[in-house]
Amino acid sequence: MDYREAIGKTYNRLTVLRFDKEYTNCTTKAVCSCSCGEITRARIWDVVSGGTKSCGCLHSEVSAKQLGRIALKQVLPVNHTIFEHITPSVAWLLGFWAADGNAYIPDKRTPKIQYYQNDRDLIEQIKTLVKAKHKVVQSEDSFMLAYASQRQYDDLCSIFNMDVCAKSLTLRFPIIPEKVLPLFVRGYVDGDGSLCWCHGIPHLSVSSGSGVFLDGLRNVIKAQTGIVGKIHFVGRAGQLTYSGIKAKCLSSWLYLRHCDIKTKKEVIASEFSAWVPQRYRRTSLTHKMCTTFPTIIPQKEAERIYSK
Repeated sequence: MDYREAIGKTYNRLTVLRFDKEYTNCTTKAVCSCSCGEITRARIWDVVSGGTKSCGCLHSEVSAKQLGRIALKQVLPVNHTIFEHITPSVAWLLGFWAADGNAYIPDKRTPKIQYYQNDRDLIEQIKTLVKAKHKVVQSEDSFMLAYASQRQYDDLCSIFNMDVCAKSLTLRFPIIPEKVLPLFVRGYVDGDGSLCWCHGIPHLSVSSGSGVFLDGLRNVIKAQTGIVGKIHFVGRAGQLTYSGIKAKCLSSWLYLRHCDIKTKKEVIASEFSAWVPQRYRRTSLTHKMCTTFPTIIPQKEAERIYSK
């Protein structure tokens, strides 16, 4: 082909004006006018064959569109201000996040908030609560919801009074309004707690690697209900436990109240409510427990114990 015939013709976005030097072969550079208004030079063969379609503006436009699609995928909706007001549902969410959540900052970018659980339905309820459009991802036998939110990260740091990254061994008990404390504790139990039967006796326990958090949790439960729990540590793993009448009273304090989030532990808590101890022992009861749970601890039993 005689590429000199290409002068005056348009290929893609380029119109061939002239050759840069005397035409010798297909590698000779041509001076072209781009549809964007720029003047550019390219080998005539590249222009005619379509190897070079513009002055570079086409590549920039395609790259911008691709980056726009990536940004659109990353910036999905979520309620960034959900922790601004601690409602009962938000108190539950904070408790669950303290147990089965995480926060980290990837390469100095926007902090990410994560929730883990082997119950997909529970993660889907959290997704609805935070108004996230992100996908729930399965990893082995657990499910994860993750999204970026600088505001939520800042609020979590403020509520827990610490940098919440890598919180597992350093978590502090947060600043939670007293009226919603039962929902916070319930959220933590739903995340990292256990309700089970041990030799026919109710048993409730929660785990944490932070002794400071467990101690704060035990003190709050005692102050609110009069129920006294025991903390045991095996290595770095700590466990706060309640059994018998203590577990029954605590489960009623946590689960026999309205909560927008529905969990499987509610079923076990309702089974606890039907259990009656063979004997009420003074070592298991406190005055505050008797006054806080009059429908669980019969008045005559309380009078019998404390009249001695």
